[in-house]
Amino acid sequence: IFVRGGGVTAPVSLGRGGAVTEIVPGSTVTLGVPCQSKAYFRSRGVSKINGFVPQPRPLAAGRATSDTLAVPGMIVVEGAMGYRPGVGGDDEAYADALSIVVSDARKVDGVVVGQLMDRDSMDALMRVAGLPIQKGLGGFLPGEGRGQPLVKVAVTAVKVIK
Repeated sequence: IFVRGGGVTAPVSLGRGGAVTEIVPGSTVTLGVPCQSKAYFRSRGVSKINGFVPQPRPLAAGRATSDTLAVPGMIVVEGAMGYRPGVGGDDEAYADALSIVVSDARKVDGVVVGQLMDRDSMDALMRVAGLPIQKGLGGFLPGEGRGQPLVKVAVTAVKVIK
């Protein structure tokens, strides 16, 4: 926990408030922290903290591209993590932090930062990728073949193996 400009702030963490924010059936599952303030309040067991200041949105960076072919389980950061143009303020900036590739039918659109390493993780990815999605904007307008899962899918743990 840090104090910044007279307010309280905390690092953004998938392990605290992370969720599946978008599914593109047969392609990717996107994870992020939809709302920094709600994640922080929940981690403290309170409904509100006066003076909370979300981590700022990073400066825009050019979209990263690669000639690497995607393989299932590949973890990709598209462009600059936290740069989600045109959506909300800093509190929602990390809603699309990273994507996990479901199929190997495309090139990587971003920077590869990791890979799911075990069968249990791949099985969980396939179960999540197969969930039904909300259609279109907020479930009202015709969809573009992508959307939030119909049921909330939360990140409960993150484990990094070196």
